[in-house]
Amino acid sequence: SEPHPDRLRVLQCVTHFALGGAEQVALALALGLRDETVPGVFAAHGQSGDAAGLGQERSLRDAGIAHFGGSRLPYKAGGALLAARALDRAVAAFRPQLIHCHAEHAETAVALWRALRTAARRVPVVRTVHN
Repeated sequence: SEPHPDRLRVLQCVTHFALGGAEQVALALALGLRDETVPGVFAAHGQSGDAAGLGQERSLRDAGIAHFGGSRLPYKAGGALLAARALDRAVAAFRPQLIHCHAEHAETAVALWRALRTAARRVPVVRTVHN
């Protein structure tokens, strides 16, 4: 059976696991609302490999929050499509009821995913503009 079936499943989408204001907000939401929602985090570019990104993933793992990464390939070299495919896998595993985008690369991955997967259009998407 599904743990916490009464809680909204929210997938926070960011550019990457790395130092950044939008990433900090998304992680604060995921961590801070975990008693009211079932949070997950998707990073379109995956892990940056720096100390901040590794710390973010460790915080999510320690809190039991599902997190997923996309492709480190540059967006203009096909990384956007690979990120959309990774998002498709993340959505299949996490089954969000709401997707919350925090950056343009995350939003691009979501837009491509919705264009390529008709059923994806049933999941509402919101976007917070940072800066």
